[in-house]
Amino acid sequence: MLATQASFWSNSRQVGEDALLALGVSMALLGFFCASQRLRSDGFPAGTWLLFVVGIALATLSKGVLGLAMPGVVIFAWLVCESVQSKRIVLAHWLRPAMFTVLALVPLLVWLCFLYGQGGTQSLKDVLWTNSVGRFSGSFEEAGHYEPVHYYLTKLPEAFLPWNVLVYLGLWHFRKQLLANRYLLFFSLLL
Repeated sequence: MLATQASFWSNSRQVGEDALLALGVSMALLGFFCASQRLRSDGFPAGTWLLFVVGIALATLSKGVLGLAMPGVVIFAWLVCESVQSKRIVLAHWLRPAMFTVLALVPLLVWLCFLYGQGGTQSLKDVLWTNSVGRFSGSFEEAGHYEPVHYYLTKLPEAFLPWNVLVYLGLWHFRKQLLANRYLLFFSLLL
């Protein structure tokens, strides 16, 4: 959906991190979905988990906590739906993405070690607290985030018009088929 909006392409030319974030999140979610599908039929799909790890690493290195949270919310919702559908919790399905996420955070930890070596504790505080938490609390004015998070709850639906109306109508139309079709359910959670 984002790729069909002129504002996304305009902003991605100015701020390359958002395009890299979109690539990383897409890679992570595609890798996770393909891996979870293959686990049901084959054995251990190493290539798709590698795609997941690279996607998480790209998304996290480009936007920090947001790059980790975006695929994390979709994967959490998917695992909840999967557990509700099967009426049981398979611990391995929950632990596998968590393990590979920890592996994907290794490049971030290396970068943070280099950052600490260059700037000390204040640099780590600026990156980890101010850039991540301050963005959403409205206290991070250096990046143009002058408003608190509740401001964006009303502005984001406006920004995605007319696509969000079509998404809501599509979800309503496919509501009975979502639990029967795994592909449709995952794509709906992704939206």
